[in-house]
Amino acid sequence: MIPEEMQRTMQFILEQQANLAIIQQKAEERMQKFDERMEKTEERMTKAEERMTKIENVMLRLAHAQVATNERVSALDEALERLAHAHAETDERLNALINTVERYISERRNGK
Repeated sequence: MIPEEMQRTMQFILEQQANLAIIQQKAEERMQKFDERMEKTEERMTKAEERMTKIENVMLRLAHAQVATNERVSALDEALERLAHAHAETDERLNALINTVERYISERRNGK
């Protein structure tokens, strides 16, 4: 190999090494940016998981409250049915009393 060819070969090798160094530096920069984005993503995921846990807890409390409300509504419904039945009985008794009083007054007017 003549000195010119050797010089060109050495120049080519040096240029390739320089290019490789630039490529490697850019790759490291990209990796650093990627790592930063991953950290931010992990932080967001952690916050999202915490929010989901809070939402799940709220939903669970809401479900328990709904069960309690349903039980109370059922109890009120039963009490209302008993009250309606008692009211009907009271109406019957009141009507019987009114009829008795009216007969009594009517009989007294008629001289009995």
